[in-house]
Amino acid sequence: MNDSLPPANFLDRLAVRLGPWPFSLLVGLVAVLAASLVAEPALAPDTIMGQLNVELAADPFANTPNAMATRFLTPSAAWLLGLRGEGLLVLIAVMCVILPAAGARWALARSLGATGAFLTAGTLGLTLLTRTSWHHGGMTDVVTYLLVFAVWARRAQPRLVALFLVLALFNNERVIFLWPFFAWLLFQETEPGRRRPVLLACFLPVILWLPVYLGIQASREVEHSLAYYLEPLLNDPLIYIRQAWPWQALGFLSAFQWLWFVPLWLAWRLGRSGSRQQWMALLLPLFCAGGQMFLAYDSSRLAALAFPCLLPALENGLRNGGPSFRRNLTIVLVLQAVTPQVFTAAHIIEIMPGWLWP
Repeated sequence: MNDSLPPANFLDRLAVRLGPWPFSLLVGLVAVLAASLVAEPALAPDTIMGQLNVELAADPFANTPNAMATRFLTPSAAWLLGLRGEGLLVLIAVMCVILPAAGARWALARSLGATGAFLTAGTLGLTLLTRTSWHHGGMTDVVTYLLVFAVWARRAQPRLVALFLVLALFNNERVIFLWPFFAWLLFQETEPGRRRPVLLACFLPVILWLPVYLGIQASREVEHSLAYYLEPLLNDPLIYIRQAWPWQALGFLSAFQWLWFVPLWLAWRLGRSGSRQQWMALLLPLFCAGGQMFLAYDSSRLAALAFPCLLPALENGLRNGGPSFRRNLTIVLVLQAVTPQVFTAAHIIEIMPGWLWP
């Protein structure tokens, strides 16, 4: 924000009074509380994966079978912080606030104003990016999305990108599906003569992660191995695709629900005059995330990994869309806050209970 101008509205005045990070954290908390209207917070692990993460947080070094062992980052961090066992849920709840707060802080740094910060926090906080981990105890997805957001926000700094990317892989290996998008993003930000750091940022995280991933699978008898995911597709791909894709399509819709408005708005704005770079930023995350749908049925969670397609559209709209975009996005966020959250896995369709609806 421009300090030479008086704050324009209540949010701008509050941001100036509190400072960028305290204001962003407050906005992040508001976003999570709004998300709770239709996705109440978890008080205990309620899924198999959540329980396995809790067990991992109790003792990340145990040599017992655990299907989540390769996704050790958040449970290990909880263990180091003394939040062991179900204490993991406390760390996850904090991360659910930090993700929309990081979006708000990014918007302030990009001079999108306090209102833009509020709308960005709502976009990240009112979808499955936050609601999955907030509602399903022990699920660490929000940390994955936070690290992916950090890669996008710091894409001009290859060293930081490499750090965030390797951490994201240690939190959930399916981030590897976004690797083509990350590589393309990094190359867009650098000049042709200065691309050695970019190549390192692209390949070094994978080189560091892959031996650890394979080693853990070999030593801890991880159930969800690569062969586990490939088996249904390799056995009979046509039957797999025919049975899976109706539910996978629903998973894509449920990931963002009303907030699909944001990338659709950019697609309409670009029309036939959009540059190749603009269309790639919008479509490549969708295609990368869609690749997961050939390997697993947990469609809502898989589709949420496509959220980088929201980010250039959000920035474009907040910067160039004028008051009408902000007004329309506010309406969309209100609808998102009160619309029951759909969550799909295989042929199972869940409606999350929340404070507003039973």
